[in-house]
Formats: sequence, structure tokens, C-alpha cells
Amino acid sequence: HMEVARELARMGPFGRSNPRPRFRVSGLEIAMPPKFMGSREEHVALSLRPAGAGASQNMRCVWWRAADHVASMELEPGMRVEAILTPSINSFRGRESVEAQIIDLVRSPKSTDKASSTGAKSAR
Repeated sequence: HMEVARELARMGPFGRSNPRPRFRVSGLEIAMPPKFMGSREEHVALSLRPAGAGASQNMRCVWWRAADHVASMELEPGMRVEAILTPSINSFRGRESVEAQIIDLVRSPKSTDKASSTGAKSAR
């Protein structure tokens, strides 16, 4: 993941005439409960991963000024979602990691409950 994030960063500098790349990603699941952050807890950190993947595939994502929206969505671990993401490299205390900024996130239309996101299949 880091190699791809570095290649995307080389497309910068980003700004009005060169916006950051955005990717629509489906088949994701919430890995951990949302964490609210900031002095007024208006921002949200989410851990997302490909549906059915293990914890080693978790990616930290940040959604700025979305606390009210996220609270109304009642997101829970195992819930399937789709997202518009902008990947970036986070540098903190000398360590780098791939992180994504969430532009938008919705429950997956195919499975909006935890039971269907854990492998339950509907009858045909």
C-alpha cells in the first residue's frame, strides 16, 4: 500500500487546478467502532478493511467534520460500507503509514446489517 501511496503523492502538488485523486471503494467493512476526535469531537477516525479480511488489512481513515453524520449512521464493526477515499501518507513520530481521508461513506446497499456482512446468504 505504501508504494501506491507514494506514487500518488508524486502526482502533486495538489490544489485547485490539480485535485487529489479520489477512489470509490466498495466491499469494505467497519473494522472497529468509530472514534471521535478533535477538541470538540467533530472529526471521526474509522478503521476500514476489505470485507472478510483479517485485522492486518485494517486501514485508518479520517473523516473531517463528520461526527454528527457518523453518529446518525450507527456504524458498527462488521457493517458493510462503500466509500469515496483520498489516500495519503501519515507521518507521526518518525513513522509513516498509509491513511485515507473519507470524502463520503454509505452503508452498502447489498447488506446493511451485520448478519449479512458476516457471510449469511439470502435464499433464492
